[in-house]
Amino acid sequence: MTHRDANRFRIPGPLGHSNTASGVRTVGPLGFQPVTFAVPSNLQIKAAKKLKMPAPAGDSRTKLVRDVSWDLFKKGKDPAVADVHQGQLANCTLASLLGALANTPSGRKHIKSLIAEYSAVVETDVSAVAGELDSVPAGKKITSSRYFAVTLGGQTEEVSSVFYTDDADEGWSLIYMSSANEALWPCLIEKAYAQREGSYGALDSGSGKQLTLNQIWKVVVG
Repeated sequence: MTHRDANRFRIPGPLGHSNTASGVRTVGPLGFQPVTFAVPSNLQIKAAKKLKMPAPAGDSRTKLVRDVSWDLFKKGKDPAVADVHQGQLANCTLASLLGALANTPSGRKHIKSLIAEYSAVVETDVSAVAGELDSVPAGKKITSSRYFAVTLGGQTEEVSSVFYTDDADEGWSLIYMSSANEALWPCLIEKAYAQREGSYGALDSGSGKQLTLNQIWKVVVG
């Protein structure tokens, strides 16, 4: 119970607190407990996912890196043979295998099972390959909004949508595996394979690890 006197002092009752004329807040019998306010989980800022680029092949071609916005698969379509375009690497075995898989229903299903796409803030660190680039992005990194988990030979490689391209400002082309249909899946499989082996150069049959058809088949098909 709280009473007021003629001087408007607030006298503490048995359970509460009151203000006196001096402005001092008097603690009642139950006292105060510190209150901690939690930030709602949907407002918490998540750290960017950090990924790296596999080293390019050892050649003198002019190279840039850029975020490629192509869809994983052509919109409304399954993987197709026409999605696969071999680039500057002598790895026709890998390109042919991907085309063969895309040519059958079971192969298309297998391709889809290899790659999962995730939305996230991603930083692709290119500092280790900066010396190979004609132009290095600010901070030696590229920020993008997605990444991919590619499973090859029972091992999952996480790769971003950043790829090596030529130096054209408009009408640029991917240097390695590409796609006339702008479907990203063959490029991702090659990039994940390059990351697994240590570099794109390792996939070049002319100067790399001399991977055999059986070795490539085991990694891609299982």
